[in-house]
Amino acid sequence: MRTRHVAVVASVVLVFAAVAAETAILTDSYAAPVVSRGTGKGGTIWKTEICVTNPWEYSLTLTDAFVQGGGVVDGTRWELPAGNTECSQDAVSDWLGRSSWTGAYVITALEEDNPGVDTLFAVSVKIYNTDPRGTFGQTVPMGSYIPDPWGVAYPLSYGVATGIQNYGAVGVSGFRTNLGVFNPADVAQEFEFHVYGNEGQELWSTTRNVPAMSQIQFAIPAGVVVQNGALLGVIHGDWFMFGYASTADNRSGDGVYKPLSVEYSIQKRLQAKAQGVTVGPRDALVRLLGSATGIERLDGPRSGRTSPHD
Repeated sequence: MRTRHVAVVASVVLVFAAVAAETAILTDSYAAPVVSRGTGKGGTIWKTEICVTNPWEYSLTLTDAFVQGGGVVDGTRWELPAGNTECSQDAVSDWLGRSSWTGAYVITALEEDNPGVDTLFAVSVKIYNTDPRGTFGQTVPMGSYIPDPWGVAYPLSYGVATGIQNYGAVGVSGFRTNLGVFNPADVAQEFEFHVYGNEGQELWSTTRNVPAMSQIQFAIPAGVVVQNGALLGVIHGDWFMFGYASTADNRSGDGVYKPLSVEYSIQKRLQAKAQGVTVGPRDALVRLLGSATGIERLDGPRSGRTSPHD
């Protein structure tokens, strides 16, 4: 049986000292900067696989949401039984009910829903395109959070991705690269993208306004030729944002996801601790899900919900 929560879920702001981690960290809150379903260049058809595992001997209550355009497009609070894995090979269609959509996906185990128990769980996300020969896909590393040993969080201001390629022609040769960023905060922020060649020369840059609780993605212009280059992303704002690049093979359509590796400086951590800075990236995610309206509650697994949209 399902019941719809219409009232605003009580806002939960956890001043939790944390840093974003691109490695596989088992934690209680994750963000996928991009999930997608739809057609791409060269006849590619993209879908998203999402899998969630509860490693404990007890059930966990999870809250997840698809986010775009200023807020939660659709959210669900659901139960994941002990030791179980919930998985969809076409989550945007199965869980969101959309035939064509691009945005972000966030999931957390709120403490208020799981009192007195450990709430760590595992998530994996893969965006892939279908082909008569099989599938070609790219794993999207979940933006996860680890405890900060220095007991403080500070605004992370920039990140770097390497191995950027953008040359050739679709269906013929070379590679093409899209850039994107997810802003989980409830305020708009700016994000700078700087593309560099392999000898350090800046080839192209753009500054994009990223609306609150939104994800944007766009292509490096075809005329900007990049071989073995790099991407620098710079955040202008008080809240962390998840930046990335996605490079696709122009012939096969196979994609490779390249997250921005964020700064982690012990010296800066100590300086931030001395200044009493307490704004961390996890705060934005928990604020987003903790204050969302219209979260549907399921008395069972995620797959038990009927798709809410088309």
